[in-house]
Amino acid sequence: MKSRRLLRRPRPYPDESLAGYIIRLTEANYYSSPQWIFQMAGLRARGIYGNVFNREKDDLSRLSNISGVEADILWSMAFPANTLMYPKAVKQVKVFDHVVPTDALNRQQIQLCPICLQEKPYYRFLWELSIVSACPLHHCLLIDRCPQCQEPIHWSRPKIAICSCQFDWRSFQPPAVSSEHITLSNLIYKLCHLDGLPSENHLRVSSDNPVTQLNLGSLVNLLVSLLRFCRLPGIRYQVFPPKEASLGFDLKSASEFERVFALLKNWPNNFCQLMDRHEVFLGYGASNRYVSSWRFRDVQIFFESVFIWFAQKPWEFIQEVFADYFERFLRKVAIKNIQISFYKNFRYYSICISLTRKTRLTEKLASRSELEGLTLAKLFAESRIDMYNETLFFRMRYFPDCF
Repeated sequence: MKSRRLLRRPRPYPDESLAGYIIRLTEANYYSSPQWIFQMAGLRARGIYGNVFNREKDDLSRLSNISGVEADILWSMAFPANTLMYPKAVKQVKVFDHVVPTDALNRQQIQLCPICLQEKPYYRFLWELSIVSACPLHHCLLIDRCPQCQEPIHWSRPKIAICSCQFDWRSFQPPAVSSEHITLSNLIYKLCHLDGLPSENHLRVSSDNPVTQLNLGSLVNLLVSLLRFCRLPGIRYQVFPPKEASLGFDLKSASEFERVFALLKNWPNNFCQLMDRHEVFLGYGASNRYVSSWRFRDVQIFFESVFIWFAQKPWEFIQEVFADYFERFLRKVAIKNIQISFYKNFRYYSICISLTRKTRLTEKLASRSELEGLTLAKLFAESRIDMYNETLFFRMRYFPDCF
């Protein structure tokens, strides 16, 4: 189909999503479906992740021609796929130039704020982030189902604010939420430097909390890793108790992120309390001070996972808490020594580190010249791990020249 300029070409808003803008073009030109715009622009129809576009597969020049909007502006409204690391499947995208996993995006459904649509009928860029579950401007939950027909709100629709059942979402008053509930959404808005936020502080996070020092990419990636951590056996039912399923709104990923974010508040007290309760699941209390061989595999998988998942440098405050907990846990279950063996420069080394002294394990690793640069994350990732009597063995095939 030969491209031609649309009769009505509204300009996009600064925080409008590209997929939402295509719906607005559809509605302004009285088309029955966004597929007409996609065909005219020579674009593939969206499946999951409606606002994800791939620079290697999607050419926005024809859309630019028919809409009169510069291609650079159109790309700034999308989530460009980060294909450098994942050429075959989109696993990461860019949001405001920060690389985040697609786990942080809504898949097929749209969530929106009816009150925002009342003020200006366009689809906001950040509504597609599943981490954003509430509107910090109006203190209300975002909706992802039509209040009248209860059908999910999908991308393939001809109107911005009206459902296929003809219900106008702008007439709906969404459930109000407390400032506590909008803390994460408010923080995301602030990190994106979006205008219109109220002047008063709704973060409810202390200024000395390390989470306030993270940029958008580090925060989003941390929350995705924390959500994965909170789904581990023994952790899951403490963060997401089954009785919460009776709440008046769905326990979708966005509300899960709010619960996960609560672990970062009052740092590190909330997190440490969770870790202490986790010992009950592992079966190590006052009456059981020794880790049995058949339960050791559970312990190994747990610490192996958390040290590797949280190995990124901006998350050092998480690593420190895990490292302290790991050392305390080993002492509780009667592990007195850690032995590390490895090859370095064609020589075999075997180093025993005692846990009976007060010096922290991470400091002991750093103080040994043979182990310079070794972290607990690398130790777990590079080693075969065994336990015998009161010693935990880490057998590395070789010691890399650098970490």
